Amino acid sequence: MRQGLMTMCHEAGNGGSHWPKLCAPALHSTVKLSAAESELAELQSRIAPLEKEINQFTRQFRATKEQVVAQKHDLSASRYRQIEQEEVFYEQPAVTLERLRRLEKVMGDQVADLLSSSR
Repeated sequence: MRQGLMTMCHEAGNGGSHWPKLCAPALHSTVKLSAAESELAELQSRIAPLEKEINQFTRQFRATKEQVVAQKHDLSASRYRQIEQEEVFYEQPAVTLERLRRLEKVMGDQVADLLSSSR
């Protein structure tokens, strides 16, 4: 890739007298790209073992003997695993309807303004 880029820059520079000026940004961005790619590869290699460990932890669960006996020795993970769910916020229907009424009024006023200005 770099050899081809330098050849193109050399040809664009008519014999090489101006090619450093023409190709400096292209070569600089190529160097930046290769540095970023090597950094990404290094980070991915560091993250891979952690991802594997996290995946193993998500498959594990802990249960006391009493819990297992209470579940009639059923070892299904879903019976013991704590599932965390985000609390969902729902606005009161009256508040939503009032908002819709106000928006509808604003839209109606804007449409009326448009119709009156076009006449």
